Amino acid sequence: MIENNNDNEEPLTPEGIERQKDAAREVVKYCCNISECRRVQVLRHFGQDFDQRNCQRGCDNCLDNRQLVAEDVTIIAKNAIDIVQSVLDADANITVPQLTQYLRGNNAAKLRERGGLEEMVGFGTCKGFSKELVELSLDQLLARDILNCRRERQQSGYFTEYVEVSIFQFGVRFWT
Repeated sequence: MIENNNDNEEPLTPEGIERQKDAAREVVKYCCNISECRRVQVLRHFGQDFDQRNCQRGCDNCLDNRQLVAEDVTIIAKNAIDIVQSVLDADANITVPQLTQYLRGNNAAKLRERGGLEEMVGFGTCKGFSKELVELSLDQLLARDILNCRRERQQSGYFTEYVEVSIFQFGVRFWT
């Protein structure tokens, strides 16, 4: 939506587009962070410090009594990046749902139709993780701009979003 810029009369500069995308990413990070005090998050955003003990269970995260479980999802992130890069190196495309199926070793018909995907690197390496955790991990890779979605118009006129790897170098974002 930011790139389409249908609401504004004047087109946005590349810097303006990036600034709006960064702001949207910050909102997503805020919404997804269910473990850190909301007041700490908001005040940090505005450059202020806040001691979580002073919240006194005044926000949804501090009030929530659920036990948080830390789980290392490094393998999901690493394999997702490797798979996407392998698919791109093979001059092919992969969507987020396909990537989820691929990581979990799902032998869905769509993957079999593509031929040879089962033999590519990383197939089924995350089958021990729940589908929800794999999806959440991929969402975080997208929100943090480690992975990027590229929209491509199909012959039917509909768009398909394919996953690409974003490359960060010296604070500058490059896409492959």
